[in-house]
Amino acid sequence: MSDGPKPSQHRLVSFLVISGAVAITVIIAGLGMRSWLGWVLVISVIFGWLWMAGVLLVTRQLSTRSRPPASTGRSTGRTVAAAPAVDASKAAKSLRWVGGGLIPGSIGNVNATWPLAMLLLRDHELILRVRPRAVTALFGVHGPVRVTTADQVTIFPARGWFGVSGIGIQAAASPACYFYCRDRARLLSTLDGAGFHVTWEEQRIRYV
Repeated sequence: MSDGPKPSQHRLVSFLVISGAVAITVIIAGLGMRSWLGWVLVISVIFGWLWMAGVLLVTRQLSTRSRPPASTGRSTGRTVAAAPAVDASKAAKSLRWVGGGLIPGSIGNVNATWPLAMLLLRDHELILRVRPRAVTALFGVHGPVRVTTADQVTIFPARGWFGVSGIGIQAAASPACYFYCRDRARLLSTLDGAGFHVTWEEQRIRYV
C-alpha cells in the first residue's frame, strides 16, 4: 500500500488551521468590534476554529490506533461463494471497475459513493482511486492505494451499513480500504485468478 502522510504533514495542517483562525479573528476584530455584530462574528469564528482543531486532534488519534488484520476482524458469519472469473487472458491486461470506495487518510476517512471510486487491475497490480483529488487531499489521502501480488495483502468480501457490499483490501500493518460494488463474487474470483490472496469469509466494513 502507499505510505501514509508523515508527522510533519500533521503539524502543517494544525499550523494552517491555527494561524488561519488567528488571522481571520484579527481581521474581523479590526473591522467590526464597534458593533454587536462584530462581537458575534468574532465569537463565532473562535468557536468554529476551535471545533475544527478538536476534530483534527480526534481524527489524528483514531488514525494512529493499530487495527487488526482482516483475518481477525469482525466477521458477519457469512461466506461468499466464488463466481466465474473474467477470462485469465484479459486479467493479465488492464481491467477496470467503477463503484464507491473508502480510503483511510491521515485526518479522516474518504467515503465515496458510485461512481467516484475506480479499481484498476493492471500487470498484477491493483490500484484503488477515489475522486475528486481536491477533496481526498483534505482528509490526508495523497494518491491512490496500490498493492501487488508480491505484497502481503489479503482481499476479502465486505459488508457495511444499509446493505452496502464490496471487497476489502488489507495490507500488513495498514488499515483496510474498501471498494463498493455489486458483483463482488466475480471480482474476487478475478483477483484470485490474477494471483492475489483472496479469502471468502465476509467482514464488516470499518468506517472509523
